[in-house]
Amino acid sequence: TAAAVPLAAALQSSAPLPGRRRSLLVGINYFGSSAELSGCIDDVRRMRPFLEERGFTSDAESQLILLDEPGWGRQPTLENMRQAIRWLTESAQTGDALFFHYSGHGGRQPSSSAADGYVETLCPVDYEDEGMLIDTELFDTLVKPLPSGCRLTCLMDCCHSGGVLNLPYLFTGTHCNLRRALAGEAIQMAMSKDWLRDVRCWEEGNPTLMLMDAASMGLGLWQMWQKHKGSKEANASGFATDEGGNVGLAVGEVVA
Repeated sequence: TAAAVPLAAALQSSAPLPGRRRSLLVGINYFGSSAELSGCIDDVRRMRPFLEERGFTSDAESQLILLDEPGWGRQPTLENMRQAIRWLTESAQTGDALFFHYSGHGGRQPSSSAADGYVETLCPVDYEDEGMLIDTELFDTLVKPLPSGCRLTCLMDCCHSGGVLNLPYLFTGTHCNLRRALAGEAIQMAMSKDWLRDVRCWEEGNPTLMLMDAASMGLGLWQMWQKHKGSKEANASGFATDEGGNVGLAVGEVVA
C-alpha cells in the first residue's frame, strides 16, 4: 500500500464524501502479441458491479472504461489513457471520491533521475510504438491535481505496482506488527518443507533435497530480515517515506 499523505489513509478512511463519484477502469489483454494476457478485461467486468454497490454509477458522466477488446469504442492507447486520467481528475473538489482500476502489464525502466535507478510504468496497448506511462507523469497528472478532502483509490493489478504512482509514502507496517507477521510467515515456510523426506534421502547418500530446501529457507529468511529492517523506518502508523521529493506536493487523499 502507498499513500500521498502519511496519516490520511488511516485517519480519514471513514470520513464522509458527499461529492461526486467517478471511476476509470482500464483492462488490457494485448491480443495477438508476445505479451498477451488472458484475464484483464474480465477483471474490469467484475469490478463494475462491485463499484455499483459502493455508489459508483456506470453512466457516461461517472464512469469511463478503456479495453483493448475488438470492437470496443475506446481503446487503452497511451493518448487515450492520458485523456482518461485528465477526465477523472478534472474539476475534482473536496468531498469527491475517485476510483482508478488498471489491469495489465507494468514495467520498470532505468532512469538516472530516480533514487533507486528505475522508474515504474504502466503499459498501454500501443506501448511498443508510443511508449509507456511513467510514475512521475502519473504523479503529476493523477495525484498532484487533487484538492484536500478528495479521495482517490487506485487498484493497480500489474507488476511493480507499489511505486507506479510515485507516492511519497509507502505502508510497510510498524516494527511490531510486521515482526509478528514475519514470525508466522517463517513458521509456515519451515512447515512447507518435507524435512523427513530430506533426512531419509540424506541417510541414503543423497543430500540434494536437504541442501535445496535449506538454501530456499535461508533465502526466504534473508528476505524477511530485509522487510524487518525496512519497517524500522516507518512511523507509528506504519508509513515510511518512499519518494521524499514528493512529500508535501500532494494534498488529496490517495491510497493505492
